Amino acid sequence: MIVLDIINAAFDRMSIIFGGTDFLAVLFKLILATLLSGCIGLERGVHRQNAGFRTYILVCIGACIAMMTNQYIVEYISGTADPARLGAQVITGVGFLGAGTIVLAGRHVVGLTTAAGLWASACLGLAIGIGYFSAAIIAAVLILVVLAFLPKLEDRVLKESKLYTMHIELQDARSFKGYIASLKEAKINIRKTTISKTPPLVAGGISFRVMLERPDDMTGDELMHILNDYEGLYILEEL
Repeated sequence: MIVLDIINAAFDRMSIIFGGTDFLAVLFKLILATLLSGCIGLERGVHRQNAGFRTYILVCIGACIAMMTNQYIVEYISGTADPARLGAQVITGVGFLGAGTIVLAGRHVVGLTTAAGLWASACLGLAIGIGYFSAAIIAAVLILVVLAFLPKLEDRVLKESKLYTMHIELQDARSFKGYIASLKEAKINIRKTTISKTPPLVAGGISFRVMLERPDDMTGDELMHILNDYEGLYILEEL
């Protein structure tokens, strides 16, 4: 508790000194926004994501400036102004920027994590801009943990999952019933089957998605072997 009290007092002191709109406070806020968002952007850049080091910094600095401008308007121009008005517009605007990082690669949607990171980076800048330094620093650390370390945990959990969603393309519609029958014969539980709206790559073929559950006594490799072992199969892809 003593340590927490010391940390809390330090952040309170920091907010008092650098929470205003004077030159020193503005300089500190912008440098802090650059450092925290730069760390997050660097992690994204290392993984060759659409938005990386400079993008994250610019988003966070922009959000920080917007919040400081709003604070300045309230303190020096119009005391009746809404101190959160510009911040709300930033959150909405960054949503459009994040949408630009989301792309459809084949049958996979990529960029959702990067878009969420940009949105979080904007919120980080808003917190810094208003002087909520403790929340900004803790949030930056947590964002880095989520981006850098949780993918390994996610992969491990998904690897242990018994549920699979597969995109499958067969040579013709008649093969569909035979393929489904072969899965049921192998005691694979079929949860849901959906015929794809997009045309198959092979003319005359059939394209569909199937959600299935592998039995307890079957490994993932064994499941994939069964799914691939069909004469009329053209494409098998896990989604």
